[in-house]
Amino acid sequence: MAKAWLFRRTTSKPWSGSSYATAQFNVGVQYHDGKGVVQDYSRAMEWYLKAANQGFAAARNYVGVLYCNGDGAPLDYSKAMEWYLKVAKQGYAMAQNNFGVLHHDGKGVPQNSSKSMEWSLEAAYKGHSKAQNNVGFMYDEGRVVQRDYSEAMD
Repeated sequence: MAKAWLFRRTTSKPWSGSSYATAQFNVGVQYHDGKGVVQDYSRAMEWYLKAANQGFAAARNYVGVLYCNGDGAPLDYSKAMEWYLKVAKQGYAMAQNNFGVLHHDGKGVPQNSSKSMEWSLEAAYKGHSKAQNNVGFMYDEGRVVQRDYSEAMD
């Protein structure tokens, strides 16, 4: 029943309007996770794009995730970076962390530890736990900043 309601809210007039980007994103999540439907990354991408093209931050991030993992679209780190940057500039912490990770790993862009630290800190200050962990590792490894075990543990 919930699946039918979500589809109705995202595909029929006036439900397909921009105010229903959240419902479109949620349908994408169902396809992404295989909840109530057969898992289908291509369909997840289709629904994420509907919401992402309306500026919905979480959807933009997940479009980047699918490009980054090669799920539902060809593996393309450059496209992942484009989507992450769009939403990172919106202040979305998960995308800021993802953007930092790709800079750290040199995927889609030249490896850049300074940019990695910059974006990871942005997300970490917003309470994103993975970004906080990444910042701690960069202090522990002495990347970009002088190695500082006490700061790494903080």
